[in-house]
Amino acid sequence: MDQINICELVAYTKIGCSKEERQQKQKISLNISLEVNGEKAARTKDLKDSVCYLTVSNRVREEIERKEWVLLEELAYETSKTCLKEFPLINSAQIEVKKYVIEFTEYTSFKTKKISRERVKIKGFLS
Repeated sequence: MDQINICELVAYTKIGCSKEERQQKQKISLNISLEVNGEKAARTKDLKDSVCYLTVSNRVREEIERKEWVLLEELAYETSKTCLKEFPLINSAQIEVKKYVIEFTEYTSFKTKKISRERVKIKGFLS
């Protein structure tokens, strides 16, 4: 299998456990690793046989920025679901979300959550 890595994809969204946190959009960044079989694309040199990282990046950013989120887990889960559901050539997705801390939190500079999902192992995941 081949891997596509999308590093430090930036999005702005409302996210947080409290209403205070969700009052304004916050910067988050994602590291996305996608497992694909790139053999056919390498042979045909045709983009339709490949996964376009720009298309994936734009779709993920669009999905994240149009919603309001409570948990990093929720955002990571839905991002993996988007990748696997909308891009059938992706076999698995590993998502790491970095949330930069807003002003009233002084103890850390960011928080991360990392998940991994595979197309064939999760019943009902793509429903």
